[in-house]
Amino acid sequence: MKCPNCEMEFESGHICPACKVDVPLFSKTVHISDSLYNAGLARAKSADMTGAIESLKKSLTLNKNNVAARNLIGLIYFEIGKTGDALKEWRISASLIVEENPAVQYIQQMQKNIRQMEKLNDAVHMYNMAFDYIRQKSDDMAIIQLKKAIELNPKFIDALNLLSLCYLMQGDNDKAVGVIEKILTLDVNNAIALQYYRQILPGKTRPELGRSAKKAAVAPAVRLLPGAPSWFGRSFPVAGIIAFILGGLSAFAVLYILILPERIAAKDLEIEKLQNDRVAQVQLLREQFDSADAELKELRDSEKALNDENEVLRAQIELNDRINRIVDAERRVDRQEYQEAVDAAASISADGLPSDLLERLQNIRNEAYPQLTKKYYNDGVRLYNSRQYDESRLEFENAMRYMRSEDDLGDDVLYYLGRIAVLANDLDGARVYFQRVLDEYPDGNQISNARSRLNSLG
Repeated sequence: MKCPNCEMEFESGHICPACKVDVPLFSKTVHISDSLYNAGLARAKSADMTGAIESLKKSLTLNKNNVAARNLIGLIYFEIGKTGDALKEWRISASLIVEENPAVQYIQQMQKNIRQMEKLNDAVHMYNMAFDYIRQKSDDMAIIQLKKAIELNPKFIDALNLLSLCYLMQGDNDKAVGVIEKILTLDVNNAIALQYYRQILPGKTRPELGRSAKKAAVAPAVRLLPGAPSWFGRSFPVAGIIAFILGGLSAFAVLYILILPERIAAKDLEIEKLQNDRVAQVQLLREQFDSADAELKELRDSEKALNDENEVLRAQIELNDRINRIVDAERRVDRQEYQEAVDAAASISADGLPSDLLERLQNIRNEAYPQLTKKYYNDGVRLYNSRQYDESRLEFENAMRYMRSEDDLGDDVLYYLGRIAVLANDLDGARVYFQRVLDEYPDGNQISNARSRLNSLG
């Protein structure tokens, strides 16, 4: 007999002397695991993703080293938008078998196609944002985020289910049914979608989707163990065998009595062997527990690595967004849309920005601020001359927002604000403005006017 676990050949017994595996039980377990894999593959080809995942999980429970089942469940997870779960299954598969394992290629493709992974990651981020909006009772905002997520990943079943729930919460059953029908074309037995449908139409179990999914014939992807041979054909002489047995019973009884002591001794040896086998099985179970602990640690390490990768991707996406907004602000400066450029630059967080991007932000301000100061000053003078003093004061105050100490218009802005304060009978405020002209712009062109005005106020 050849052990299917360690491939050692041995002559007698059913327990492998090397790895202590019960060979018939192990072979039967592998056979059932392969059958469940084939059932999962058939369900996946029939667009029954829920049933396929269920069968493949059972297959892996029986045989965690079933690489074909692990690769297939990873593909299904990737298909329905669960990229993290897919990557986890493929990494475990790649750790079991490296050579000629499709899982290695799947991982390499994910690593190479960064843009596609960013889109899928954005879809998951928008899906999580939708959850936050639902908790805040902002259904409309949640729907917007979910539509964006589905646009990035049209087969994101969790996002589709959440979108149908939002429509149900808003009472828009027609839109909810439309989304449910789309889900059931991707996963014909999706429990959540079917539950929502029964809630909308209690008298129907599922929607009629037109042409139903054609169930594909599935050839076994794994070679199963051969079935047990048939030992008795139709022509086997059963009656003759029974007669032979009845004829030899007496002789058999005599022989059995004569050799009974020897048989008792053999039984004692068999009992001792069984006890030794039990000890070996206990040791095997301990080794399996240790292996399970090692696998759990590997899974946790894999999860941490995935989280780290997600953080890197999230940081890169955020940086790209800030770069795009800086570019937009620079374009607005080029189009002389200075106020819009300054507002856009003000909305960009400078925390953690590289020095070259910080310099570009500062350049936007350096170019736009003088232009805005000049614009608001000219508008203020025009309104002041038209005796629209309140509107003029607002324009001069806007000029001060973007005014820097080295600007030539600083003393003019302060002087006009002082004159407007006098007209509004705000003499204390006027004194402050005129005094600032004297203190901050001793060489300005309004120095004498400000001193004269200040002296006249007493």
